[in-house]
Amino acid sequence: MHTVDDLPPTHEAAVAPSPPGSGVWRALAVVAVAAAAAAHAWVARGARHPSFPFDEIMMLQMSWSISGGEPPYVVGAGYYPGWSFVMAPLWWITDDPMVVYRAAIWLGVVVSLVTILPLGRVIERFGLTRPQAVVVASIVVALPARAIQSDYLLSERLLFLFVVLSALAVMRVTERPTVFRAVAVSAALAFTLFTHARVLPVLLAAAIWMGLFAVRHRRVGIAGLVSLVAFGVVTHYGTRALIVTLLGKEFTQDEHLGELLASVTSSSVSQAALGQAWYQLVASFGAIALGVVVLVAVVWRELVVQRVRAGWGTYLFGTTTAIFLVSSLRWADPWWREENPWVRLDVWVYGRYIDPFAALVVALGVAALVAGLRLRTLGVSLGVSAAVVVPTVLWVAPQAPTWGFVTPAHIPGILPWTWLLPDHDWARDVWVWPTLVNENRFWLVASLAVLVALAIAAGVRRHPRVVATAALAVAVASTVVANRASDVFHDEQGRSPEGLEVVDRLRALDEDLVIGFDKTCPERPRSARPSSENYLGYYMLPSTVHFFAPPDEPIVGDVVIACETWELGAQAGARRIEGFSYPFSRLWVMPGALQNELDERGLLDDAGQ
Repeated sequence: MHTVDDLPPTHEAAVAPSPPGSGVWRALAVVAVAAAAAAHAWVARGARHPSFPFDEIMMLQMSWSISGGEPPYVVGAGYYPGWSFVMAPLWWITDDPMVVYRAAIWLGVVVSLVTILPLGRVIERFGLTRPQAVVVASIVVALPARAIQSDYLLSERLLFLFVVLSALAVMRVTERPTVFRAVAVSAALAFTLFTHARVLPVLLAAAIWMGLFAVRHRRVGIAGLVSLVAFGVVTHYGTRALIVTLLGKEFTQDEHLGELLASVTSSSVSQAALGQAWYQLVASFGAIALGVVVLVAVVWRELVVQRVRAGWGTYLFGTTTAIFLVSSLRWADPWWREENPWVRLDVWVYGRYIDPFAALVVALGVAALVAGLRLRTLGVSLGVSAAVVVPTVLWVAPQAPTWGFVTPAHIPGILPWTWLLPDHDWARDVWVWPTLVNENRFWLVASLAVLVALAIAAGVRRHPRVVATAALAVAVASTVVANRASDVFHDEQGRSPEGLEVVDRLRALDEDLVIGFDKTCPERPRSARPSSENYLGYYMLPSTVHFFAPPDEPIVGDVVIACETWELGAQAGARRIEGFSYPFSRLWVMPGALQNELDERGLLDDAGQ
């Protein structure tokens, strides 16, 4: 068996005759892939309609625009469109927005499962046989931190695929340094950036790695660095220009960066970093602690023992650290943590930003378990875990609003433990130290689960097939448990298109039907207006909804979605139609041939006159 100290750094070093029991590993690999597929399918079946009026709807609307549709009206700060490009061809098959949504959900499942292939090739370079690597890759993909994303149309699954492909490209260039392979690394990272804006700091870390790589391979490293800078600049500015074309508005998610950096404190950054490190421990059942220990050993070997021979370990350490720092700073904002009237627990233990990158470190930890670990290494991992768990439980947990709102997609890895969350709140300035039985037990129970999992791993470390089988079972079972919270979120927070079918019937009567939306309805809560507008704009596709705000803008539309009582429309002769249902809204038909036809059929509401 391999130990931590002799895990090979390259694929060539890992090639060896098939070990005893390889047939069992091949069978287990098939089972593992099937189990990961079943976990994602189980999650995806509950995605009946969008639940994010900004993240999901904006990605869907961009896909519509990419497919050739008219740029839509959307409210939000914008998102990078990589995932939208993948979804766009669906609109060439159907223009039904709900069919596209459901098809995109399953397309995302396919992307998640396809990621097992390159992830397996990465894990082979950690020192495992191909069947073993596929098993480990399937375990990582089946964990809730990855699987729960199949409930949503966010960029994370495509982002994870490109993160893995970038890591694989890095491993290939370290195995055989060529200019072509270095440029391939840069191209893979550019595609990763095109998928999400948060990758920009990762490119900076990758540029530093390229500089270190140039110490031993000057021509290749410089070619990689120059191409990375060129691809990065073009992708960064080109994507922002493209967003303006697709949405008719600029990307503004980073416009308050200066204010954020000025507002954070050393205490808030420390708390955010601890909370997110604790999340990764719990989400991986401690496997990431093993991965960190192994990774640090590899980095030490590359930079110190081998005198700056930067390899995949240095790259992985640098890029993961970069995204960890960015996420910690983002969610250290005191307003989100202490002042926001919408009290959220997830900002204290945010995981979504780091998950696609941390998955590689988790994979390294699981691979080390399968390869065979020295007890000393497990002991160090327990120490690393304790160094995170103890201050989190004693300092972060007592102050955190454990009763606050939870968005499953933001903290998917710890959803298996959300059944421990309290059903009542308490004053935000009251410290509640966790025990095994009080209302703040969530933190302590989840932490103990990590330590117990590492202790069990120590006991069975000489039986790799037992380790792999148990890890696979835990991953799938925890995803099934986690999905309950995600399903509840869908039911409570999602916006179904039910009640809008009357518009489809009107479009059948008039294929050129113009739909308007009065944005100034006083009956509609101000906080609900952006989400209402985004959902409605999507559900009305392929028709374009014309949003207007009287009195500065005139009424637009043959039919107008407005208030229950719409005085401006009534004065213009508009009448309400029966059968329309949308929160704080009714459908009004303006004077004309359509209104006359509907009136003859008795479909108009006289109360709306």
